[in-house]
Amino acid sequence: MSLRKRGGNWHYRFFGRKNLTADTGLAATERNRNAALLAGVEARKLISGGRPDQLKIQPKPFTDATDQFIEWAKGEHRDKKETWKRLRVSMTSLKLYFRLRPLHTITVGQVQDYMSWRRLCPECSGDGCKACDQTGQGVKEITLRHDLHALSPLFRYGMDHNWCSTNPVQRVKMPSDADAVRMHVLTPAEEMLYFETCTRLAAQLRAEAARRRAAPWRQSGARLNVTTICTMWAGCLARTAAVRGDGGPRRAGGPSPR
Repeated sequence: MSLRKRGGNWHYRFFGRKNLTADTGLAATERNRNAALLAGVEARKLISGGRPDQLKIQPKPFTDATDQFIEWAKGEHRDKKETWKRLRVSMTSLKLYFRLRPLHTITVGQVQDYMSWRRLCPECSGDGCKACDQTGQGVKEITLRHDLHALSPLFRYGMDHNWCSTNPVQRVKMPSDADAVRMHVLTPAEEMLYFETCTRLAAQLRAEAARRRAAPWRQSGARLNVTTICTMWAGCLARTAAVRGDGGPRRAGGPSPR
């Protein structure tokens, strides 16, 4: 097999019963030479394995595929910016690992190798150092789970664009989220609602105390007891908890805040 420059891209060529030439889709630079050779090797494997139909796949470097996928996600999830922003964050480490490797050449084993790479401390590669407190551990399992949940739709997007024919993430055991710590950080609107509710509660307590002090049956022992205060406070917390993620109120019994 050999490489040659045509039209600004690397083309691979096989010699045999029938010569085959194909465009790798990679710019003809020294930086892309290894990726182009790898694409040619994978193409030869497809032919040897009786799968020449898959040669119609358009090779796409992982970094380029990722950038185009994120642009698509911005439009697809324009009403939920946190969705595509989370995808973009996960793609940072994925791009650092896979770099210019064509999307269709990534295998199940390489995804597993990425998982091992993320599970080790980047400073010491698992040997232990001050950065990881001598544990050698990298990211938590929930972070790795998010990475794979971002990688899987990238492959589905690539299949739709004929950049790859399979999704190797489907054959990888997904990390557990059992130890994940979930919390909802209050937005400014939610904080304002909380303090407004507390202010109303305090005013209600003062008014109730004044009413009871002025009651003609005050001498009978009736007073604002702890049970009454706790009941009103519980009502305040219930109304404050009934808040959507965007800060707007919701009806009791509706979906829980994220």
